[in-house]
Amino acid sequence: MILAFYAVDNSQGYNRDSFMGINANTILDRLELLPPEEVRCYDMSRFQATEDYPALNAFVEDYNNEELDNSGWWCVAIKTE
Repeated sequence: MILAFYAVDNSQGYNRDSFMGINANTILDRLELLPPEEVRCYDMSRFQATEDYPALNAFVEDYNNEELDNSGWWCVAIKTE
């Protein structure tokens, strides 16, 4: 699963419902249209229980630093398997 956050005030005009009922590949393609400062993706599906969790650690760090809740972000969970 990928947790993707995109800015509320984004250059493509995506809102909280923009990705409802859309397949994963289309969502990812549309998120690629956003500049890097307007999107953050955390791929949670690539790691086994015995490995370090860099995506999870990055998410926790960004969230705890209030980078995701301070400036207005929407979130979409993308099933990758």
